[in-house]
Amino acid sequence: MYSYAEALDLLKESSAKHQDEGGYEVQTPLKGLGLSLGGEIAGTAAALPVLALHHHRAKNNPHKLGSGLSREMHDVKKTMRELYPHMGDVGVRSTEELTGTPAMMQRIADHYNPGSHKIMVASKSPEILAHELGHASGRNSILQRLATNKGLKNGGTIAGLGLLGHEDTRDYAAPVYAASRLPLLMEEGRASMRALKALHKLKGGKGISSGLKTLLPAFATYAAPAVAGTAGIHYAANHLGHKGSKHER
Repeated sequence: MYSYAEALDLLKESSAKHQDEGGYEVQTPLKGLGLSLGGEIAGTAAALPVLALHHHRAKNNPHKLGSGLSREMHDVKKTMRELYPHMGDVGVRSTEELTGTPAMMQRIADHYNPGSHKIMVASKSPEILAHELGHASGRNSILQRLATNKGLKNGGTIAGLGLLGHEDTRDYAAPVYAASRLPLLMEEGRASMRALKALHKLKGGKGISSGLKTLLPAFATYAAPAVAGTAGIHYAANHLGHKGSKHER
């Protein structure tokens, strides 16, 4: 697993090695690194309103630690198990049980752990629980394994930046970078689609409506950083290269 700092070091090493052999341009990958990182930060910042919404819902929800899940959340879990019996008996717990964790973090930390097959719910939202159960229904699938593989994401970042350094490969940088983000987006999309199916079975059209209002903004918190980061790489490939820039072709 590589951090952006390690990616930067690898790019510098690659530049020193290939300067005399292929005219490797390190300037373009380095600028691309800054643009993609800036894009991902901006995309992540766009998620703050969604996190604030989850915090607000949890803070004002009457179902606190010790009272268990609401009736509606129990119905969601039961329906998801009927639709996807292979999911088995997944555990559901409140993040308020996480001792030593700040209250704000407890209220935005909804997640599914495929290793323990347990869900931690913070927002107390039936729609969010349905989404996390959607992840649980895909436990150990190839798509889920790819989505949670940090090496794939970091490898795609390094490969995309490396491709920026050569004129002949520059056009492939953005697609490679985007491809490394695709499994996560597909997994999030699959979980939401299964959640909407359960919500529709429970509440019909109202279930779909409430699900979309919650799950579409949540999906955007994953899509925005990926799209913005890819846009940064694409811009670097088309405007910052010297030999391969469109201004000189």
